[in-house]
Amino acid sequence: TLYVMGRDSACDHTTVDSWTNSTGISGSRVSGKHCGVRRLEGGAVVEDTSSGGTWLNGSKLEKGLATSLNSGDHLDLVDPLIAGGCPNHLSFKVFFDGGDEPATLEY
Repeated sequence: TLYVMGRDSACDHTTVDSWTNSTGISGSRVSGKHCGVRRLEGGAVVEDTSSGGTWLNGSKLEKGLATSLNSGDHLDLVDPLIAGGCPNHLSFKVFFDGGDEPATLEY
């Protein structure tokens, strides 16, 4: 099962398109279908499908490449190194239980 994050209302986790961080820098870099998380036997993967990028534990993912994802990993939907940091609603830790979807997204 694919768990999709982005600004499109059909996504499993929907976020707003525009944002402003703590220093007043604003933007709208979240894609309609920004990235997806898929549970696999023995783990999970995340895949960036965006035009602006997805970051896993501070490193930018290669678009279209499935990358291993572990419970407790940190995902950012915009560059976490922008001045003032990634806005809280676009930055979260992913935790899994026994199901196909992330059990929690902790902001």
